[in-house]
Amino acid sequence: MSHNAIAEKRFQDAAQYYWVLATESLSLVTKMGSKASKDDKKYLKSFEEYSKLAEIYQAYNLINKYIEESYRQVINSPLYYESVFNASRFLVNNLGHRAPQGINKVYIYQTLATLGYKFEAYKTARLGYEVLSSMKVPDHMMEEIEVEALKIRSKPFQDKDGFAFNCNRCMNIQPLVNQKGDFCVNCGAPVVRNFGSFDTLPLVEFVPEGNIPIAKAIELLK
Repeated sequence: MSHNAIAEKRFQDAAQYYWVLATESLSLVTKMGSKASKDDKKYLKSFEEYSKLAEIYQAYNLINKYIEESYRQVINSPLYYESVFNASRFLVNNLGHRAPQGINKVYIYQTLATLGYKFEAYKTARLGYEVLSSMKVPDHMMEEIEVEALKIRSKPFQDKDGFAFNCNRCMNIQPLVNQKGDFCVNCGAPVVRNFGSFDTLPLVEFVPEGNIPIAKAIELLK
């Protein structure tokens, strides 16, 4: 079903199907850590892969609608544009060398560039145009991209304040895009996102020391 949904460009449905596959894989895991069996490790790996694909297609659903369905003319909301921009940043951070079925990287980098320009995130927009210059862009998109790439040459070389965020573990300021992955460039802590708007959440994962009982850990959190 996921492959059919992708072929029909129903990317949100594809995300849901992959999430179902992820939860089913996780339900088959019986033991974790050093006690995990070969099958447990296989199911856990499947869970991680399917859940990542679910996140990618959830984000790409916004990108595809922004480019193909003329939502730019239908919806004129700063919050909508910000969500699409955040989704493009998430995809650039997470795709790496992946090439999932139905994902058009030209759409992703065009969205990153055009909305980066709109929000005065000129450093990020430049990255988008630089990557697009090395891609095979469809003819009907070429003129718009070339004009915008020329216009950005007159703009500053930094992003406007407002989109940058601090790592919640080490508190260092993070770049808008990290092509190596969706994690802190200083300490490596993963970025936690809201998968509605793809904005970052002020959360950090931690594990209590083994000598602290679970009930005590819960009490301390309160």
